[in-house]
Parts: sequence; C-alpha cells; structure tokens
Amino acid sequence: MDTKFKQLTALGAADVAHINGTLIDDLKGTRDILASWSASQTLQDAGLNHAAFGTAGFEEQMVSANQRENIGKIIGAQPEEIVY
Repeated sequence: MDTKFKQLTALGAADVAHINGTLIDDLKGTRDILASWSASQTLQDAGLNHAAFGTAGFEEQMVSANQRENIGKIIGAQPEEIVY
C-alpha cells in the first residue's frame, strides 16, 4: 500500500460507506482506471482523491474545504487543484 493511500485511509476514507463498498475502494478504483489509461501521475493522484470534498450524488465529505492544505500535502498542489 503506497503512502498516499495510507494517508487517505488515516483521514477516514475506509470508514465512509460508498457505492459497492467504501470510499477508499472507489478512490483506488478510479486511480487504477486512470493508471490503466496511462494517465499522468498528477491525474492518477487527483483520481485517488476525486471525492475528497464530496461529489454530486454523494454528500458525505472525507474532508471539509478548509482542509484543502492537508490534501495538498498528501497529493501535491496541482492534483489538489484538479480535485477541488
């Protein structure tokens, strides 16, 4: 398990129920799809965090918008900007 994945788990992504499992399962699945498409590491990191702040149809947030800096420290500024 890579460091970014571990840090997301520590933020509670494994504890959030989501379609067909947990939020961390969905985040990892999205990253894996992007990797299979040879997407850049920046986009893969954004995919790993795509629902961190919530999404349409999924109101629960892993982190609030005032924690953007924390996500940025985990995945980097550019992927965080894509996610936000």
